[in-house]
Amino acid sequence: LPAGLSYVDNQTTAGSASFSVGTATLSWNISTLAAGATATLTLKVKANIAGTIGNTASVKATEGDPNTANNTATDIREIFALNTKPNVITPNGDGKNDTFVIDGLELYPENSLSIFNRWGNEVFHSNGGYKNDWNGNGLKEGTYYYLLKVKDAKGNWSVSKGYITLLRNN
Repeated sequence: LPAGLSYVDNQTTAGSASFSVGTATLSWNISTLAAGATATLTLKVKANIAGTIGNTASVKATEGDPNTANNTATDIREIFALNTKPNVITPNGDGKNDTFVIDGLELYPENSLSIFNRWGNEVFHSNGGYKNDWNGNGLKEGTYYYLLKVKDAKGNWSVSKGYITLLRNN
């Protein structure tokens, strides 16, 4: 596994698979596989970072292979991993949870954030790059709802939504 991914589990329809933490390698052994038969290995991983991650799988056999060119495949994926937790802000100036922070947003410079009150009225809008600076200034305590749009490296837009609780110490 490449850096940025952590092994979680695997399932196989044939043979056995084992993961080595030291080498971050999954080995899958099938004693026999008839001609034309298929076997499936499902690998479950967890993304630890956002961004582009590539993973390569290679197949080897003890028998001769007339076409070794098709024994390696690489998959490259864009990991969309934004963290909006905790979703409680307490803008009291103590430096802890004073603003609504979305970890990882710097990887997606093209973004927009809208925040709505419980009646659906927009109370905040950032178009062209939210700077993790919303503190609920001028608003009462309560629950607010956000709609976040980000554009990935391929030009595709993704939407996330959730809620934020604003608490004030009086």
